[in-house]
Amino acid sequence: MRQKLLPRTLAVVLFFGFLLPLWAQTGSRVQKQSVAIFVETGPTVDGVLDDPVWELSAPLSDLQQRDPQEGAPASEYTTIRIVYTKDAIYFGFRCDDSQPAAIIATERRRDQDLTKDDSVAVLLDTFHDRRNAFLFRTNSLGTQFDALLTEEGLDINVSWDEKWEAEANRSEEGWTVEVMIPFKSLRMGPQGEWGLEIERLIRRKNEAAYWNTYSRDFKFEEVSQAGLLSGLEEASQGLRWRIKPYVLGGKYEELADRDSVFAQLRNIMDLAVVAALLEKEGLLQRAGLELPHMMSDEATEIFYAPRQVASQVSFIKRGRNWLISASGGVQIFPWEVADRTETSETLAPIRAKALVLAENWWAN
Repeated sequence: MRQKLLPRTLAVVLFFGFLLPLWAQTGSRVQKQSVAIFVETGPTVDGVLDDPVWELSAPLSDLQQRDPQEGAPASEYTTIRIVYTKDAIYFGFRCDDSQPAAIIATERRRDQDLTKDDSVAVLLDTFHDRRNAFLFRTNSLGTQFDALLTEEGLDINVSWDEKWEAEANRSEEGWTVEVMIPFKSLRMGPQGEWGLEIERLIRRKNEAAYWNTYSRDFKFEEVSQAGLLSGLEEASQGLRWRIKPYVLGGKYEELADRDSVFAQLRNIMDLAVVAALLEKEGLLQRAGLELPHMMSDEATEIFYAPRQVASQVSFIKRGRNWLISASGGVQIFPWEVADRTETSETLAPIRAKALVLAENWWAN
């Protein structure tokens, strides 16, 4: 009897083993989709939402609660419209509120915690890699918060700041806000599809509502659970080449010549900047390179940098005295270096400047 049941049991296990990962990819079972509408001229960013171009975009409106009632429709109606030009993407939020006088908005300082206010947030996975994303948040005062998320929010870099605009307006119906994000402020792939998640917080109700994934099993920062935004084939970052003018200290080259570990450290810093530049500009995609063995997650072992590194102390006897030398960790910020920009119409001036700086960029 057991031998007859085993194949059927195995079939059931395999069947549900196949379905469960598919269901787990999105907390709401089905990935929602939206299309950004291309327009020649973007709306005026004043928070009013009266530009005719907004009507060209089909509104997103079916937000669902994560808290306090998981899966229930948002208690206040929200619509979001998305349009873009060749240079920037625009989001228009209309946040209706049955008690507009009770809207909470206190924070006016940039990059402070806006989750204590009524606010809206956009999560953009511009390479659609389901791992990394840009976070933009604003409240009914138009205060800005932005951050760079890596590894689904395992690291949240709130010191990342780029140029974008947000203007809000309060009314008897609630509040509206217009957001403009230049494509030059983002790193993005050429495929025209992004991951997209939208959040609205109503603070007095402790309510959090989302467009695609409302399940409490996932955090907002887990971009793998985001919906899909398509139609971005006309987006352009323009010509952006980077120069890396970081300083290692006047005696560093001499030190590297005497001890190879410092030369190797310089190589690591250079390669980190090159890697940041390749991803920021999407240079591999532009060149049509896939490099599956180098870029595959399966072939790459990831090491996360510690947030703190204990100092190492050495005692050296010199005559009658003891000398104490202390050393700590080295922290590298390749994205900040890659963000120091110079724009050039041709590559020749950049190459000429690089040749003047060093005969060989690789330290032996």
